[in-house]
Amino acid sequence: MARALPEIDTPMLTLGREITRSLSVQEQQSLLLLALAGPQPPDVLEQCGLPYRRLLKIGELMRQGPAMALKSKLMQRSVRALATEQDIAQLHDLWVTAAVSLGKEPNAREVLWSLETGKQVPTKLVLDLAEQAARELNFGLALRLCVLGKLARHHGQERCSKRGCC
Repeated sequence: MARALPEIDTPMLTLGREITRSLSVQEQQSLLLLALAGPQPPDVLEQCGLPYRRLLKIGELMRQGPAMALKSKLMQRSVRALATEQDIAQLHDLWVTAAVSLGKEPNAREVLWSLETGKQVPTKLVLDLAEQAARELNFGLALRLCVLGKLARHHGQERCSKRGCC
């Protein structure tokens, strides 16, 4: 049976601070980037100037195919809860610059991060990624993309109404 992760409360935030306290600022930023954007290829982390090898070695990260990912969903949620909006926005700008210079196409989670930071994303891209997330049965992600991408206003359009994503 599936069990929900515990809520991020004060004791959980304290634990998150204790875990990340021994990490350098750049390693903390690596964790935050992966918590926000999801798994990333090493070249994106390197382009951002963010270390990952020691985090992989100490077990905070794992290889997920060709990408680096956080090992724990709980760590992901804790790191996100500890971040300030300013940290998130600065890291997003750094990530966008790296992704563009490497020619990386954004995935659904990365586009969601852009929408969460208030960036403009083409409606067609949001719609395509919401449909893809729905096909992959990731309905939570699809719904969040539809809501933050304000796709409900396009509900009357033939493509959106046929797909039933909004």
